[in-house]
Amino acid sequence: MNEWIDIVKLTPPNNQNADVWSKSYGRCTDCRYVRNIGGKRGNNFFISTRAGPTCIRDATHWMRIPEPPKKEE
Repeated sequence: MNEWIDIVKLTPPNNQNADVWSKSYGRCTDCRYVRNIGGKRGNNFFISTRAGPTCIRDATHWMRIPEPPKKEE
């Protein structure tokens, strides 16, 4: 079972997608974590939107994306 991980205690690996909890947006799914942008470090998660990528800078927690359901045979 996936559980929320405090971003202060542990960040996801660079360029990994994760579900994110943000102060501004609530739960955001399938966000890409980018550790450095233009040489600046920070908690930068990106989600795709119709207007293009949106940066979430106020993430407090993240969790690994669960595996998809297995097909029944």
